[in-house]
Amino acid sequence: MRAIAMAVVVALTGCRAVLGIEEGVAGEPADAAVECRKLVGSMQLARHGHSATTLPNGRVLVVGGNTTAGRTTSVEEYDPGGDVWRTSAMGLPTARSNHAAILLDDGTILIAGGYEGAISTSALVYSPTSGPKAIPATLRQRVAPSVVRLPDGRILIAGGGTVPDSMKTTEVFDPKTGSWTDGPVMSVGRSYAARTVLGVLGATAYVACGGATASEKFDLMGDAGWIPAGDLPFLPTQAAGLATSTALFVTARLSDGSVAAASNAAALVWSALEGPAERFAPELVAPLPKDRLLWVGGDSFAVLDTRSRKWVRSGKLLASHQGGALATLRDGRILLVGGTVSAIAEVFDPACLGP
Repeated sequence: MRAIAMAVVVALTGCRAVLGIEEGVAGEPADAAVECRKLVGSMQLARHGHSATTLPNGRVLVVGGNTTAGRTTSVEEYDPGGDVWRTSAMGLPTARSNHAAILLDDGTILIAGGYEGAISTSALVYSPTSGPKAIPATLRQRVAPSVVRLPDGRILIAGGGTVPDSMKTTEVFDPKTGSWTDGPVMSVGRSYAARTVLGVLGATAYVACGGATASEKFDLMGDAGWIPAGDLPFLPTQAAGLATSTALFVTARLSDGSVAAASNAAALVWSALEGPAERFAPELVAPLPKDRLLWVGGDSFAVLDTRSRKWVRSGKLLASHQGGALATLRDGRILLVGGTVSAIAEVFDPACLGP
């Protein structure tokens, strides 16, 4: 098996979970002079199941999704400086939703999998200046898979399968050749319905959730394939997670309520985190400064301090973003856009959390 080059980036995934929160501050004072939440201009088309990707010029590209009329080919670009949305004249060739989207080294975006009437096996590269370009090579059927960009520019994709054999597979896309090659096969099939958490810490890739308790790791410099990396203390039938620089943080539903679990990557030990009492269902997660993570679900949010492993802030957003998407702006604010067939967009400003 061909080794995958060492990765030094982390993956962001928006898997679903159930957490508990309390309104207000927990543990740290907020900066009362800064509003956490602020509505910005709305998209021109209401949608959910779309992607949102920050471009090198600081603008955000929203692609596809579901509308009240069904899946859409629509592509919109958001300019944070002018708070303006513009619909691109260069839409997708076919309507698509629940796909993976990730920025490539040349400033284009890889759009892969999802629904296109049926579950898609196609992918394309979208250029903000010249529009979509089809990739002749196909991939396996994948809905809402997890993706990560490797240092050499290739893309690792995992999860989102539809049949047992497919759900165990990973694939690697090479933008230089436009080809897909098979990656290492996981020992456990990981369902798109539960979403897969994929992260890279140093020279090791980690995968968890996707409807399985087992987590796995893969040495990106070797060819030994995926090996066990510890079991979660629950079955994450719905899960969300994000790799930080030191650990893989995952949330999942428990029979007796909702908690967060974190893996210390060095020790490969999963442990439960304390969580507030009131529940909500996070679907999106984004890194914040000072080793914090923002979790968003519906019209609720919570902020986790990964150093203390405590929830430091929680509350209500100005709109519901269930089924929506997020993107990190160049100034560090988080853009939350769409959801539940909504066109509403708002920004979360981490400066509100204080020092």
